[in-house]
Amino acid sequence: MRREKEFVFLSLGTNIGDRLQNLMKGLLMLDAVKGLEIDAVSSIYESKAIGPKQRDFYNMVISIQTKLSPRNLLNECQKIEKKLGRLKKEKWGPRTIDIDILLYGKQKIKNKDLVIPHEQMVSRRFVLEPLLEISDNQKTIKKNEIKDLLEKVKDQKITKIAKAKDVWSWNS
Repeated sequence: MRREKEFVFLSLGTNIGDRLQNLMKGLLMLDAVKGLEIDAVSSIYESKAIGPKQRDFYNMVISIQTKLSPRNLLNECQKIEKKLGRLKKEKWGPRTIDIDILLYGKQKIKNKDLVIPHEQMVSRRFVLEPLLEISDNQKTIKKNEIKDLLEKVKDQKITKIAKAKDVWSWNS
């Protein structure tokens, strides 16, 4: 059976080392994955870390088109995290890169290690703001719902530190 391309949204975050460089490396490695095409890249936002005391995070959201299954996409994201030095020592601990699948088309998946839509995305401004920024042409996202969710988390402080074009020059 031939798999059709799905629109998928991923979040990328980092708070160890050169955070901007980590995001760029993550983008380049994702772009090199066979069966995956980057559609749009959000601006980069800085936010306070959730969990243990640690350095602030740089976060962004990208949209991709892929023929990879959700499981295979998760595997590819985890390979990239590992190549970039991510170590999972503690929940919500510091990391060189974190790549989460936020939305995969209209699919709903709930497994031990894969939950789509991402359960915490609705309560995190550092995910919702960049998601809204790049959601223009996506039928899988209802912009009004994102705006409503953003209203509930407007007290969470985030700062835009770089525009998409500064990070990904061929951003559409």
